[in-house]
Amino acid sequence: MLSSSMACHWAQTYGAICMSSADSTVLAPSFLKVPGIFGYAYWNSPFWFDSAEYSKWLYGAVLHDIGRFVFCPSPTHRCFLPYTRGALNMGKGEFVSDVVPICDSSSEARSSGSADGERLARMGYKSELKRNLGIGSLLGFGFSVTNSWWGASASLAASILSGGPVLMVYGLIFIALLSVCIGASLSELASAMPNSGGQYYWAGQIAPKRHAHLLAFLTGALNWAGSIFASSSVTLALSSSLVGLYALGHSEFVISPWMVFVAYQLVNLFSLVFNCIHRLLPILSTASLYVSIIAWLVTTIVVPAMSDTKQSARFVFATFINQTGWDNNVLAFIVGLVSPSWCFAALDVVTHMAEEIHQPERMIPRSIMATIAIGLVSSLTYTIAMVFSISDFEAVTGSATGVPILELYYQATRSLAGAVGLHVLFLLTGFGCLIGCHSWQARLAWSFSRDHGLPGSKWWSVINATTGLLGRVIYYLELT
Repeated sequence: MLSSSMACHWAQTYGAICMSSADSTVLAPSFLKVPGIFGYAYWNSPFWFDSAEYSKWLYGAVLHDIGRFVFCPSPTHRCFLPYTRGALNMGKGEFVSDVVPICDSSSEARSSGSADGERLARMGYKSELKRNLGIGSLLGFGFSVTNSWWGASASLAASILSGGPVLMVYGLIFIALLSVCIGASLSELASAMPNSGGQYYWAGQIAPKRHAHLLAFLTGALNWAGSIFASSSVTLALSSSLVGLYALGHSEFVISPWMVFVAYQLVNLFSLVFNCIHRLLPILSTASLYVSIIAWLVTTIVVPAMSDTKQSARFVFATFINQTGWDNNVLAFIVGLVSPSWCFAALDVVTHMAEEIHQPERMIPRSIMATIAIGLVSSLTYTIAMVFSISDFEAVTGSATGVPILELYYQATRSLAGAVGLHVLFLLTGFGCLIGCHSWQARLAWSFSRDHGLPGSKWWSVINATTGLLGRVIYYLELT
């Protein structure tokens, strides 16, 4: 029987022979060369559609890549996706690989700690953070922040008004498909250049040299600002939910804006405590993943099971509600896509954990794609279950609690205790999301400060040598 290493060697060797034997008299202009789905081999294609010779070369390229990425022995460093050489070549005269060679079976390649540090050193940085995250805690960070089903709950009112069930179901699928493209792009770049800076670092490496600094700064500033706004939206959802939960049990209680503001600040400070205990973050991120999945399962089963009123399938899958003020339903649908977009936001979270995990070139892409897969399954099943269970849309959108999902729980269970119990699961999931958001902000602000992207960068980029804590930047984020 052919062993995997023999298959790897045979496929690569025979593929290379096929590629080299093809007639390359018709050369493609260099600016027309584009990377193909099998990675760098296509980038080196010398043909401009000479069909017979191109077919021979393509056959060899496929064999070569199959040998390189499929038959590699398991203990080697292997990217989740074959990184695109073309992307790294944009604006540069030569290719520089920061990834440990694939199918390198040397002890150095297998020693992930030394390889990770050396790769980072080649980028011009030193390892300052403890690599104490595993694939479970990394996925926990990624999914706890994106948390698709929780995002669908928190944005329920906007979804109902801007398309109703059609937007909630089909808009979610559409955004999920777009997220796969985004996730694949992030995975590709993270597998080639795993760095806590993420997008701004990649922009600086890929952009033409004369624009690299400006584009990297703009990317980093927008990314950092986006993390601030995303965390603020999660904090607002949690504070509104806490005040609304109290209002549900006290019919005479009138919610004032200052109450939500005070709750907002308390929730914000509460999350600070957990981010200041660095050694707990891997445990908390893994726990957040399990809490979110359990809460999704319980809610998705209990709500339709206890609801007396069930909407028809036609209502769930074919009813469009437009209360946006726009006469054009297509425009209303496009405007409403903001809500399902929130369900797949912050897919870049784990890219900023690149210096806290071993073999980031493999683990980060896996975590990103797993986050999208879990998010689609959880959010779609949850949304369909909730829409089937709604009995009064107007009561949900105009709830006195200010929390539409809480009103939906109360309609379905017809019980204060039942609604409170389900909403507690919602809150626990939300707190896990917020803690992850603050960790995301901290890593992004720290890495951006390390590259002098923020005012006072010299102070914000300091890490406690004993605990490995990003203490100063965490306090800074609390102020912002």
